[in-house]
Order: sequence, then structure tokens, then C-alpha cells
Amino acid sequence: MDPETLNAMNEGMYRALLTLIEGITLIVGLASALFVIFCLGCVTFGVFAKLRQPARRRQSVLTPAPPEPDEYELLVLKTLDDGLDNSLRTVADCGG
Repeated sequence: MDPETLNAMNEGMYRALLTLIEGITLIVGLASALFVIFCLGCVTFGVFAKLRQPARRRQSVLTPAPPEPDEYELLVLKTLDDGLDNSLRTVADCGG
């Protein structure tokens, strides 16, 4: 082959290679931009989801939990429960 033909083929291949590189760069750039937009959307969604949850917890914090009963209260409740059981047994024994 003569050098003119080889130079013409080389120019054609060079242009095709540049077009291919530009296409790949465009595809990778668009994919990267979409990925960044997707990540920002996920982060934003996560932040807003976390901001909404404490509002529900604050309402439950405002209503205090009832105090735990001490020994005396437990003894009184047990005595009342035993008294109720005894009175129900008495009614059942009487046939009522």
C-alpha cells in the first residue's frame, strides 16, 4: 500500500476514535450526573425522614410515665385482691 492510502485510513480511524471517545465520555458523564442526583435525593429523603420521627417521640415524652408502685402500694393491692377473691368465693358458696 502506498503512504497516501495509509494516511487516509489513519485520518478516518483517528476521527472515528475521537467520536468514540466523545460518546463514551458523554455516557459516563450522564451516568455520573444521574448517580449524584440520585445520591442527593436519598440523603435528602433520609434527613427528612429522621426529622419527622423525633416529633412523634416528643409527644410521648410530654406525657410522663406513671410512677412505679412502692412496697406499701403493692401490699395494699394484694390485700384488696385477696379480699375480692374471698368475697367472690363467699358469694359462690352461698349459691348466689
